[in-house]
This record gives sequence, C-alpha cells and structure tokens, in this order.
Amino acid sequence: MKVNVIEISPSSSEAKELFKLLDFHNMSHCPPEVCHLTQPEDLEKIDSILLGSYCDGILCGMGGLKLYEDYAEITRMYVKEEFRGNKISLLLLKKLELKALEKNKSKLKLETSDKFKKAFSLYKRYGFKICEPFGEYITKPHNTYMEMTITPNQSIERDARCALAPHAKRYAKKGVTKSKRGQSPLMEYSWF
Repeated sequence: MKVNVIEISPSSSEAKELFKLLDFHNMSHCPPEVCHLTQPEDLEKIDSILLGSYCDGILCGMGGLKLYEDYAEITRMYVKEEFRGNKISLLLLKKLELKALEKNKSKLKLETSDKFKKAFSLYKRYGFKICEPFGEYITKPHNTYMEMTITPNQSIERDARCALAPHAKRYAKKGVTKSKRGQSPLMEYSWF
C-alpha cells in the first residue's frame, strides 16, 4: 500500500466526509457536552492546516493543526477503520509535528478523551504528557489534555523510536532493524 500525506482543503468533499465520520465516532463514544467538533468552516476561519493521508489514492485519514502564537494544537485526527493498524496516525502526527516546526512552534498540544484508549496510547508513546486545559478548554469529565515540546533534533530521534515501537519485540526477535531498502519502516512512506 502506498501512503501519501499532503495538505488538503477542509472544504473538499472528501475531507467533509471524514469530518462526518469522525463526528459520528466521537458522539458514539462520548457525551455531546464533552465533544469538541471543529468543523471545516471553523478551520478555514483561523490559521490552520489540514493534512490528508491517501492510501493508494483514497483519502483514508486526516489530522489538523490550529496555529496559535506560542503553540500548535493537533485537532481532528482520524483514520478510517478499515485502514487502521498501518501506522497512518503515526505518519500524520509526524507530518503535523514537521508543519508546526516550519511555523516556528515549539510546543504541540491536543485534547482527547479517556474513551479513546488507542489514541491516548499513541500520543503517550509519541512523547505527549498530560497537562492542564489550555486555550478555550476547561476541565470536563472524560477529556484529557496533552502537550509536548518539539525541536528539530527531538523530531529526528522520535523518527527512529516510533518507527519500530509498536513492533519492536517482533523485529528484535527476527533481528530486523531496517527494511530491505535500509530505511526504517516509517521512512518507506511518502510524506510530501
């Protein structure tokens, strides 16, 4: 499967479809009063970036960045169910981190729910730590706030750590540390 992560318009029909799927997913797991459902038109009104992940030409995931003066907030992370398990969320996180660095941000923040255990685990493994509510957010049941400091050097180190992390034991047993092309499995994807 060939995966590309590129910038997309929130108002595209493909993106709007993912927004609807994500809204349904969130509302089916959390009470409406704790859901923060940023919509395409909301992202277009502020300084933001939306990335789309295409798998063999099909938009299978997305992740956004809201850009503030002293940090960037990751928002609207979603991968279609049938594409999960292929490190697409990890690729989106990495690309969002790079975009934040390009915009001279040194901190990434996000809001998630304790109901989304796999997402929380991914963020924690990536380097996010729990923090206090930020920006417009207030403490609510089920909501979790996370942040991490980012620098170009930490970003490079995270590449190596995250590329093999979910499968480190399996690779270690086989003695595999690099792919056939001599790159980490993460680097086999096309990010640009």
